[in-house]
Formats: sequence, structure tokens, C-alpha cells
Amino acid sequence: MSTDTETVSIQLNAWPEVASRSRVQVAQPELQPSTAHTDDENAIGIDYQQLHPVDGGIAAWRLLWPICIAGLIAGSFATNLGGLIVTQGVIYGIGFLIFYYPILSFVNEFWIERRGMAYGLLCSASGVSGVGMPFIITSLLNAYGYSTTLRAVAVALVILTGPLLPSLKPRLPTSNSTTVAATNWSFLSIPLFWIYSFSNILYGLAFFFPSLYLPSYATSLSLPPSSGALLLALLSIAQVLGQFTFGYLSDQSRLISTLLILSTFISALSSLLLWRLAHSLPPLIAFALLYGFFGAGYTAMWGRMCTNISQEPLSHMAMFSFFNVGKGVGNVAAGPMGAALIGLWGEEGVGRFEGVILFTGGYQIIFTNNGFLGYLVRCKLGQGELKGHAHHGKGQGISIRIVNLGVGVLMVLGGVAQFFPLGFQSIVVGCYVIIFGLATALLEFQIPPQVARYASFMFSFIGRGLFYLFIGSILLSTHWTKVVPGTLIGFIGLGYVALEFVPSIEPPANMRDADAGWGAEQV
Repeated sequence: MSTDTETVSIQLNAWPEVASRSRVQVAQPELQPSTAHTDDENAIGIDYQQLHPVDGGIAAWRLLWPICIAGLIAGSFATNLGGLIVTQGVIYGIGFLIFYYPILSFVNEFWIERRGMAYGLLCSASGVSGVGMPFIITSLLNAYGYSTTLRAVAVALVILTGPLLPSLKPRLPTSNSTTVAATNWSFLSIPLFWIYSFSNILYGLAFFFPSLYLPSYATSLSLPPSSGALLLALLSIAQVLGQFTFGYLSDQSRLISTLLILSTFISALSSLLLWRLAHSLPPLIAFALLYGFFGAGYTAMWGRMCTNISQEPLSHMAMFSFFNVGKGVGNVAAGPMGAALIGLWGEEGVGRFEGVILFTGGYQIIFTNNGFLGYLVRCKLGQGELKGHAHHGKGQGISIRIVNLGVGVLMVLGGVAQFFPLGFQSIVVGCYVIIFGLATALLEFQIPPQVARYASFMFSFIGRGLFYLFIGSILLSTHWTKVVPGTLIGFIGLGYVALEFVPSIEPPANMRDADAGWGAEQV
């Protein structure tokens, strides 16, 4: 048997099952503790469906990857939108999936302890090509038109990618083992999986708007034509650095929810402040670098998100597929949504992008609160960032205090913002909100017995959640300094209310008792 036929055959797990299948062994060290046995003895058999008899023992993707090339070439002959959807959307998309998913399975085989870094490298590699591609594509389109450009890209992919295919091999060669291990679907009952999945839909809805509209925004500011390509190149450079950094950090620390919150919150602020207020090139450059670095880091953490949901390796690829589906649903909806938002608040100049910018920043804020909710769920399920420490219950209390202290700070900032412009009503509302914020923060250090006795409802999930929703609605106004804290507080309140109705998550048994200092247990 030749070397090629001894390589593992891997294809999309979604391909219909056929009667005759090959069997392979894939090493999954995380399933077995380190023992004196050999690697082969510890290998776990995993069945990957084959395109028998089409593949003849050769991995299916080695035969079908030219579908990508065919999509590009066919697209060069398209003369209407429907033709582009079929060629660039359907044909190219199917070819890409057939080619890409086996590579992901190889990453899972080779990388375990540093899997986050590996995913970061894999994701950031796409950004490397994005550094120069905007300039190349723009020049080709201007010089030769879209038909010749697509054909040139297809030829370039064959020349650059084809010679590398023989080096893409799994960790172990084909084995005669017939052991079959089915995908473990138990992750579907874990709340954290659905929180992450919903976040992926939001991510797909909002993340790609800057890369779509930054060139047009620069044109509306009467900047040089090359400014749009420059911004996209900088966005790609920042994406490369961000995806590797966040992937690497997800391996170094269990603070995955903290990284998710940081990624989305900085992205939201950069959209609402830098992009929305930019009227020259320097702020747009700063926005492209910040948004690219922090926003793109999210997908690089998918690998570690899967291991946080479940330690069962056989479910990781299935979870990754669900994450991609959620992101894809968001991408599909983003197109018509962006078209509807353009010009919603103005028809001239940069004003017509107001809706897109607010939508991007607003959804990133909602996205941030999904990170908060995921943080709380993990802590309440005993899967928090402090897992493994001697006093895990105390660690949960600290993590929840941090969230509430943050809400207190947001209340104070939102209350101060109410003073502008000055008015009797705004001063009264601002003072009340500042007092509520200070009280919220102080209660995280010590709960007076009278408060615990007469306001016990405030120390339940639903009570605290409704209180945050009320304060958030008060703060909402027309200016971003009021919208941002009001929205954040409101969605944190929604998170608390949701926790009240999740059967598998119980509040701390002693959360109404108060001790001096940080020893208290409260929501």
C-alpha cells in the first residue's frame, strides 16, 4: 500500500453515512492519564466517514478541494447577483468547508496543552494575507476588472496552496482498528454552551461591519483613495496580533470569560468613540488597530471555549461546528441588516453610517454581557476561573463581587453624566443614581444586618436583576455617556434574572448572611 493510501481519510462529519467506511485511530491524550503504556495502547479509535469508493483510501478533501478554485473561476463568468451567490456563496463555501475542517481536526490531534495558541496561529494566518490583499485586489480590479481578477486569484491559490497539500497529514497513520467512538452530545444540555452559541450569532452580526464599511467611510471624509486599503491592511495586521495573543492567553490562564469580556468591551468602546467621532485618518487608524486586535481575538478562543464547556474530546469538533453555524447565521443576517442601517440617520457624508456604527457598538455591548453571564454561570456550576483552589466557594463570591463592584462604578459614572446638560430633573436623577451606585459597591464589603433583614429580596438573583434593569432604564438617554452604562447595567440585570430561572444553577446557600469585610456571601 502506498504512502498516500496509508494516510488518514478525513472529511466533514456531516457527510451522509455510507455502508463501507475506513477506520482510523487518532491519539487523544486528554482521554487517558499518563501511564507506562505506549502511545498506541492509549490511542482511542475514532471513526471518520469516508467517500467510499470515491476516495479509494485517499482523504476526501484531497480530491474535493478544487471546488474552491471552481467557485472562483465560475464566479468570473457571473453577470448577475444570483450567479455570484451560487458561485461565490455556495460552491466556494462548500469547497472551503471540505478543505478547512479536516485541518481543524489535525490541530486537535497535534495540540492539547497549547491548543489555544494553535487556534490563534491558524486564525491569524488568514489575517497575514489580508495585509497585502486589499492593495493587490484593488489594483487588479482597477486595471483588469472583476472577471480577470477572480481568475488570477484562482491561479494564485493553485500555485501557492497546491504544493503544500502533501504535507497536511494527521498525527497517526491509518490503523486497522475497527473501534468506533460516537460524538458525545451531552454538551447540548450545558447552559454555558448556549450562552457561547448566542454570543457567536451576535459576533457574526456585528463584527464584519467595519471591514465592509471603513473604505466607504474614508471616502465620505474625502480622504485619498488609498486610505480605505490602508485601513483594511492595518485591520488585518491587528487581527493577526490579536488572534495569536488571545489564543496564547487562553492557554496560559483559566480566565477565559475575562478575556471574552475584554475582547468585546474594548471593541464596543472603540466603535462608539473612535469610529463614530472620527473625522480624519488618525482616529480611523487607531480604531482599525484597536478593533482588529481585540475584536478578532474572540474566534481564536473557540478551542478553549470548547474545553471549558466539556472535557470530552469527542464533542469538541461538534461544538466548534455549532459555533461556526452561529457565526454564519449572523454573517448572513448582517448583509441585509447593514443595507437597512445605511442612511437610517442621514443621507449625506459620514452621517449615513451612524446606524451601522451604533449597531456595531451596541451589539458588542450585548456581546460583552454574554461574557459576564458566562462568567457567572461557570462560577455557579463550579467551573469558574478559580477552579481547583482550596476555597472555591469563596472564589465564586469574589467573582460575583467584582461584577457588582463594576456595576456600582457604572452607576456612579452614569449618574455624573446625567448632570450634562444641567437641569433640575437631571440633577435629581443623577444624585439618586450616584447614591445607588455607591450603595451597591459598599454592600460588597459589608452588609448591615438591617439591610439583610428588610431588603433580603435585593440579595436574590431576580431581585438584584430587576434593580439593575430599573437603574439601566433610568440612565438610557440620547448621549453615548448615558447609553453605554445604562445598556451595560441593564443587560447585567437580564443576566441575573436569567440565572433565577436556570434549574441547574442555584444561588449561594448563605448569600443573605453578612460578615465583615470580604467574608460575606452575597450576589
